[in-house]
Amino acid sequence: MHKKIRNPLPPDNVARPTPPPNPPRPPSWQDDIDEIRRLRDALEQATRWIPVSERLPEPHIHFLALNRNGYVFESAMCYGMHEPWFTYPRGDGNASNTAPDWIDVTHWMPKGAQP
Repeated sequence: MHKKIRNPLPPDNVARPTPPPNPPRPPSWQDDIDEIRRLRDALEQATRWIPVSERLPEPHIHFLALNRNGYVFESAMCYGMHEPWFTYPRGDGNASNTAPDWIDVTHWMPKGAQP
């Protein structure tokens, strides 16, 4: 004697309930990798050497300057586009006007915040 098994599925003409919306997916490793890449790119952009051909620093701010010979001026200022570059060597409070043909700045970088 076989027992008849009732079909657990509703017939096709019966309305089925709407499934609940998908819950937000949990963060994945790929999400973490994407965020790390985004932060890395932002950091590289903020700390890159900027060619003077691309743009000059704002007047009256301190920045790092790199000349064509690879020398880095630790505390430089530019007083304007048509005026000479001035450098303030570390530990020296006096401005020293350096000859433009010797300094020949090719790149600059904003200085980070003081601790």
